[in-house]
Amino acid sequence: MPRRPRHSIIMEQPVLKIVGRKSTRTSSKRGVIQAIRNWCQSAVKKTCREKPMRQIKKKVVSKMPLPKRLKTQPNPIDSLRYEFACKKLTLTDSSKSNKKKENQHKIQFGNYVIDTCFKSPYPPDVYTQSKFFICEFCFVSIKTANMAKRHKDKSCMKCPPGNEIYRQGNISIFEVDGQKNKMYCLNLCLLTKLFLDHKTLFYDVEPFLFYIMTETDQDGCHFVGYFSKEKRSIMNYNVSCILILPTHQRKGYGQYLIDFSYLLTRHECKIGTPEKPLSALGLLGYQRYWDYTVLKHLNSEKYGQSQSIDNISTKTGMTPDDIIAALQRNSLLISNDGQYELHIDQRDIKQKLAKIESKMQLRIDPRKLVWTPPSYSSVHIDTT
Repeated sequence: MPRRPRHSIIMEQPVLKIVGRKSTRTSSKRGVIQAIRNWCQSAVKKTCREKPMRQIKKKVVSKMPLPKRLKTQPNPIDSLRYEFACKKLTLTDSSKSNKKKENQHKIQFGNYVIDTCFKSPYPPDVYTQSKFFICEFCFVSIKTANMAKRHKDKSCMKCPPGNEIYRQGNISIFEVDGQKNKMYCLNLCLLTKLFLDHKTLFYDVEPFLFYIMTETDQDGCHFVGYFSKEKRSIMNYNVSCILILPTHQRKGYGQYLIDFSYLLTRHECKIGTPEKPLSALGLLGYQRYWDYTVLKHLNSEKYGQSQSIDNISTKTGMTPDDIIAALQRNSLLISNDGQYELHIDQRDIKQKLAKIESKMQLRIDPRKLVWTPPSYSSVHIDTT
């Protein structure tokens, strides 16, 4: 069979080509070329139509919201910034700890070395020392141990500069007037600021009376704690500030001083309450005393005798608000049709009293008090 030339084209069968949705049949060379052109043009038009649609779809997909990251998770892109923030936090924490260390001082008070809790406006040459000395009799701040020893040898004060109004065993309580002994009371306030943060009064001590509690031995009257009160209180405050040294806490001295303050209030024929706000330990101590006093009064009265808030107030020296709070804590005040009534259960009261008395270590003896109210205490302002 002879070879065909390369340039020759023979159309033996008709060619079918789809252009869009139309078909064309060509049997000649010219028809085939035209069909190819038409197919190319349709393909080009089809691609031109689809291209903007694809771009729009891409744009729509790119506008979809990204998943939110938690605030606690650092952005990986800002990892350096996150590390710097962490370093900054650690630096601030270390600076705070350094400040706490700077605020902490040690004082030598008698035979005790005590860690302080707060700052106090002592002289700079004394307070810059990590440990300084305070005389346990006159509360003078001393810089070095040699100076403290010389002060102890020369000092002739062995007891507070006031009248001893109560003595029970080795415990004594002195009444000191802030107007007559200003420097003594001022040094006492500076010492108090080392342990009480809310203590704000340092220099105006003249309107106050200070009741100093001491333990007495052959060396003198050693300071244990104190409370102060205003000479003329419009709000009937019987305590302005109360403090027990950390070395003498958990011995019952706090309840002892609270009971003594109410003993003076009853002796003056008044009602009283401590000045607010109270510290956390002070609030717990007062709540324990109020509960015990109210329960003891209800237990001492005859069963079935009518009781009232005013009657309890006059016999205990407590304000009606403190009495109502104590009754509510012990579930003794019940509301009935909008009116409150006392619900007294003698068995329950005796059980609660026995539980409180088992923890009491010291008790005030009113017969040991030798005291007459000052002349300005006779003025009674009734705010009820």
